[in-house]
Amino acid sequence: MGFTPSLEQGQMYYTTTSLNHSRCERSRHLCIAPTFVVGQKALWAVVDLTDLKLVGIRWTNLGRDSIPTEMATEKKIQNEYITEYFCLKENEIYQDEWQLKYSITASDGLRISDVKYNSTPVISSAKLVDWHVSYSNTDGFGYSDAIGCPEFSHGAVLAIEPPVISDLFVDNKKEGFVLEQKFYSKGWPAPCNYNLCTTIRIL
Repeated sequence: MGFTPSLEQGQMYYTTTSLNHSRCERSRHLCIAPTFVVGQKALWAVVDLTDLKLVGIRWTNLGRDSIPTEMATEKKIQNEYITEYFCLKENEIYQDEWQLKYSITASDGLRISDVKYNSTPVISSAKLVDWHVSYSNTDGFGYSDAIGCPEFSHGAVLAIEPPVISDLFVDNKKEGFVLEQKFYSKGWPAPCNYNLCTTIRIL
């Protein structure tokens, strides 16, 4: 399939890229992949910024839902309430003999800290360090991205709603509680935009 893209057609320049078993997955090589959409396909141009070389290209299918039905608004993405009350400060939970603090980090999503059960320390700090979205069943080709606060880089998948605390039921019996945080890309549900959820279950 022949295609010569222009610079203006490029999308998602800022998103880092994962490509298993390649230099892009090694500690001293950073790769990005500008994406060029053509019909129902997307061309990924993988660029090694360490060596300043084009190291590969991939075509992927966009799927059926190439046009978003509902775009996340700028107001939701840059929600000052989320930033002030969940990113710039820690919150505390006292429930079912558990005590813990939680906050949304700049690039690692939901973080819990100082976790105690019956006043006994259990976890000092835990968070989601990294996540990858694979577009291939063979070579692990896809994006490597961050999730975090609304004031963070536009390359992150953002928290646009407060964390939710709810009871956890097993066989209709309350066994604990759940701390859940959702993250959305600005263009969700368009291709290459994500709707992610971090769930922490306390039993």
